[in-house]
Amino acid sequence: FFEKEWDSTLVYSMKQLTKKNALELNDYCHYFRAVSFLRKKLFEEARNELKFISKKFDFYHNVVYYLGEVAIEQNNFRLALSYFNLIEKLPESSYNFTRNAVLQNIGLCYLHLNKFDKAESYLIKNSKLQEVQKDTLLLVESYLTLANLYYVQYKDNQAIPYFEKAYNLTKR
Repeated sequence: FFEKEWDSTLVYSMKQLTKKNALELNDYCHYFRAVSFLRKKLFEEARNELKFISKKFDFYHNVVYYLGEVAIEQNNFRLALSYFNLIEKLPESSYNFTRNAVLQNIGLCYLHLNKFDKAESYLIKNSKLQEVQKDTLLLVESYLTLANLYYVQYKDNQAIPYFEKAYNLTKR
């Protein structure tokens, strides 16, 4: 799992699941399998594995986040939003991903649900955090998402500067 060998992780975690294990060990096996399926872009299988994990699992917040990611990939934006809203209420120190990822995903859900004001609010927050962190790749993605938000609303005067910012960053 830590070496990101997803096929091996799937095989060995399944072998472990065939044994009588404590709930905690089964939760870890299902978690490893779910993440492996996610990385292999097998979203339905990932969702099925995530559903087997008990709410007592130490990393259950990650389970909720991954359920949100699966829902986005399956274009179920309302469901995804419900998962990400749960995560948003938690302190950032309690999970293994960034606040930016949560904000970006919430903004994307609102964008796809045509709730543009809410989308804009989250996507701007995400963009400002990305600017502080100076991660060029994530900042480009953030700018492009904002540009697309404005573009789908025919707000070219707002979209074009974000497209240009993203393009200029990619030149670096």
